[in-house]
Amino acid sequence: MTTPIAASTVRSFHTSLSSDAPAPGGGAAAAVTGATAAALARMVVAFSLGRKSLAEHRAALERTAGALDAAVAVLERLADEDAAAYRHFSDLSK
Repeated sequence: MTTPIAASTVRSFHTSLSSDAPAPGGGAAAAVTGATAAALARMVVAFSLGRKSLAEHRAALERTAGALDAAVAVLERLADEDAAAYRHFSDLSK
């Protein structure tokens, strides 16, 4: 898989993950899972923003939203870096 993982479809990622190719593998899958968890937490924040009952927490929610957006981006990047590193390692061990 040379397309960035974040730009691929879920199906193409799963197809690559289940193939006999050395990468993506467990590290990339773990990073994608982490990015998915952060995105889900971000959804909770999105539902919370704008609620009158949570108005006093708006600044904290906005900071949290930014941190979760950054976490998703970092984890997506790490998924690609892990896959690239393992492909390189696999090529060296041939």
